[in-house]
Amino acid sequence: MSNENSDTDTDRAVAQPTPDPVDWEAQIGQTIRDTAEQDSHVERDAVTFHPSQLAKCKRQATLAKLGLKDFDTDTLGTFRAGTLVHEWLQSELADQFPNCEFEREIQETYTNPVNGEEIRVTGRADLWNPEQGIVYDFKTRGGWYNFNPPTDRHLDQLTLYMDALDAEAGQIVYVNRKNLEIRPWPADTTYPFDADRRAKLLQKARKIRDGIREAGEITSKADVPFEDCGCWLCGQE
Repeated sequence: MSNENSDTDTDRAVAQPTPDPVDWEAQIGQTIRDTAEQDSHVERDAVTFHPSQLAKCKRQATLAKLGLKDFDTDTLGTFRAGTLVHEWLQSELADQFPNCEFEREIQETYTNPVNGEEIRVTGRADLWNPEQGIVYDFKTRGGWYNFNPPTDRHLDQLTLYMDALDAEAGQIVYVNRKNLEIRPWPADTTYPFDADRRAKLLQKARKIRDGIREAGEITSKADVPFEDCGCWLCGQE
């Protein structure tokens, strides 16, 4: 009987160096950071804001607007996972809602009639139903722990989308990233447009605009003219 495992095969197996596997943590981490850089909503002028920025306090809004926020890879990964869920929802639902617009671009300019000073709001609404006049904003979560809507930041964003689209109704659709379970708010109706909330957001935008102008060049967190306000986001900074 012949011996299938020859000495030559044994020597070859021993002589072969062990290949180094891909450093997946480094590879995916860098990919996440690169993607986050491409998707960033930095607006370096004093007058342009995204709804997600104006939903924050003055300090955090300024940091986000000027691209001065620091995020670790875990946080960026969470953001990316949320983006992937949004993209999946759009790809799966677009054919079912042919008369709706996903990722509807918004551009709204608010001009002071006295001095002509402007505030510009730009961004994309997740889903716009022009026939019913409803804006839907999707929010992803890692679960339902401490889930107690509505969150003011989310209502602020929705309000600015609604205002730009002249919508009288909106709804926030919460999606669990783990299993795609859905919990809309309000559950069985819609949220009406709130002119007072819009006015407060525009007042905040004006204060941020004026603070940025007065501060001059802002290149670091130390240059931001607004102090830690004690909110949850400032606590995470």
